[in-house]
Amino acid sequence: MILTRLRAETRTRHDAVEARLGFLDRPITSDSYRELLRQFWGFYEPVEARIATATDWPALEFDFNGRRKTPLLERDLATAGVGREALDKCHCPALPPLTDVPQALGCLYVLEGATLGGQVITRHLRGQPGGPYPTAFFASYGENVGPMWKAFGAFLTEYTAGHGGDDRIVASACATFDTLGAWLAAGEGRP
Repeated sequence: MILTRLRAETRTRHDAVEARLGFLDRPITSDSYRELLRQFWGFYEPVEARIATATDWPALEFDFNGRRKTPLLERDLATAGVGREALDKCHCPALPPLTDVPQALGCLYVLEGATLGGQVITRHLRGQPGGPYPTAFFASYGENVGPMWKAFGAFLTEYTAGHGGDDRIVASACATFDTLGAWLAAGEGRP
């Protein structure tokens, strides 16, 4: 099953990105939180733009637009006082290849999986001094995160059963974790 394979073959990369974030292990300030949101926007905005053009998602009966996180990041950033001009200088320069459906699905495995971790981060932020922090991005689907993840997993399983592409999906998920990790590392130490 593709989900089992993805989990196994991306585990070390997932753990590396999670460790890089260290979000739950260090104090949060308004400035550090704004910068983290900027970094996520700098990755998600161009990645989601490429995923949108990888295929005709409605023809595959997949609501990609309903899963976009860029608008949620923009809402959080606006609430945190970050203007659009500050975002235009914050695009990740090296993105994973996203030219076909398997590559897009591998990347979406990472992005959709992040919604599960976002729930933990949202709960953590509620107890932090300096808040409340805007959490539209991390809370994304709210109470629907479980059903949304299951629906994505079902779509992914159905897609691979009918079209194959397992190796390309796994390679894309690995590349997405690597690219995101490098992008987050590049932002360490920014004011």
